[in-house]
Amino acid sequence: MTNASLSVVVVVPERVMRTSLALTLDILETANRICQARGNERPFSIRECKVGEADLIEKPADIIILPGLGLASEVEYNTALRDGSIDEIMQVIRRLSGPKTQYATSCSGVFAFAHAGLLHGRAVTVTWWLAPLFSRLFPDVTLRPTELVVHDGPVTTSGAALSHADLMLLIVERNAGYAVLRECMRYLVLDERRGQSKYVSVAGLIAGDPKLVKAKRYVQAHMANEITVEHLAASAGLPPRTFARRLSAVAAATPIAFIQQLRIARAVDLALTTGYSADQIALKVGYSDANALRRIMKRQIGETIDSLRN
Repeated sequence: MTNASLSVVVVVPERVMRTSLALTLDILETANRICQARGNERPFSIRECKVGEADLIEKPADIIILPGLGLASEVEYNTALRDGSIDEIMQVIRRLSGPKTQYATSCSGVFAFAHAGLLHGRAVTVTWWLAPLFSRLFPDVTLRPTELVVHDGPVTTSGAALSHADLMLLIVERNAGYAVLRECMRYLVLDERRGQSKYVSVAGLIAGDPKLVKAKRYVQAHMANEITVEHLAASAGLPPRTFARRLSAVAAATPIAFIQQLRIARAVDLALTTGYSADQIALKVGYSDANALRRIMKRQIGETIDSLRN
């Protein structure tokens, strides 16, 4: 832990997710109170900075935190670009940055960091349904969309809205220590989570692409049988390579991953809505037995048929 409080500036644009903002302030203040109760220095000196107020802060911040912006679609993102919202955030970040500044953001705030030039050549995560858009717009950034929090150099990013809590816990650990992190988790009743993969819906990602929707329906209709990439491509009316490229661009998935996710989604649905045994469910979704299904479910979503039912 540092000997002096770190200056933390929480950027508060007009368009901000109130949940992310509240999580930022509550977790940092909890860490401060824990340290103070132990007779130690408060690790964080926290200041909220609305867009337009950056000039009132004289020194660069030790840590700049941008809560999620709540941009839920490409349309909303483009609107934020046009109305200058993203540009205003970029100006605040540049104004408050110093050579040793740490940066943290979640959800669609990662787009603002990319525009500000903070992410070139770095690894990040982003809210899972915006991952294909981010990958297309910023090919120079390594995207890890299934990870909940990614830390690379001075930049820490996290995925969808409530993963902002995981982001803030990592900020606490890095700057106040593991013991303070554990106490924060205990007081706030927060558990560790490992990734976004269990929340990703490939069906949601492809909903706007009619050809990929046809492929999805093909998988759903033939799930118990062997399905090849050629089958998928033919159902979409595309050559196999074109299909694979299109699927990658829209959903950041390979054809095999596409099939697996749809099968797992159906297995989860059957586990929660029917009395079928694990072996019966496995056969219905295209796996040879319950053990094969269990292994892939555990790897992909951290659950099994039994754990879903308990």
